[in-house]
Amino acid sequence: MRSDPSTSAQLRISTALTVVLLLALFGCASEPEPPATVDDSAVADPDADADGGDGSGQRIELGASDALVWAGEGDYGLVLVHGAAFDAASWELQAARFADEGLAVLAVEDTSEETLIAAIDYLEAERGVQEVALLGASAGGAAVIDAAVDNPDSYDQLVLLSPAGGDVAALNDGPKFFIYSQDEGAAGSIEQLIADAPGQANEVLVVEGSAHAQAIFETGAGTDVVDAILSRLTG
Repeated sequence: MRSDPSTSAQLRISTALTVVLLLALFGCASEPEPPATVDDSAVADPDADADGGDGSGQRIELGASDALVWAGEGDYGLVLVHGAAFDAASWELQAARFADEGLAVLAVEDTSEETLIAAIDYLEAERGVQEVALLGASAGGAAVIDAAVDNPDSYDQLVLLSPAGGDVAALNDGPKFFIYSQDEGAAGSIEQLIADAPGQANEVLVVEGSAHAQAIFETGAGTDVVDAILSRLTG
């Protein structure tokens, strides 16, 4: 009996489709799924909270934020308050030098008034300092001025590095050290702040160039500025 050619063709096609389907299923079952990608930037550094002795400071919790601490041997404390484009670690080189000269140094991440007062409290309670100075740069300088106005008995003196505003006229008569570059864009407003600042123990350091606030440390005047701050604080 002769088979129908169309039936034979249909059987061959059906068999071929079956084989293809089985191979596809086998391939899916045997091929492992690619591993999930990992964002390295989200992996915590296991040494992030340790003071490695490399000048990077020790990270601590401070209220709802955190901060970096450099432990000097003396009983005078210094709170560092960064500008808007910087963070606590941006003070690393200067903070290590301050600590080497005996200051207990704390650089905040959050620059709110509550955090600055918490930083002062920490240095007094945990590091045993007797007096604390506040050093603020640019927007951090304005934050320092605002905190000092509201808490006049909490600090010993202020160091204001190209401060970006603040009601200096409302400050007490305590010592203030203003530092800025003669050709920086904010020079005029800083000079007005200096003129409005009360007290007879104020000092002004004007450096050459146009660098603003913490950028001054990256210029040729940077070392001299650090030396002048140290002389003011330790003298």
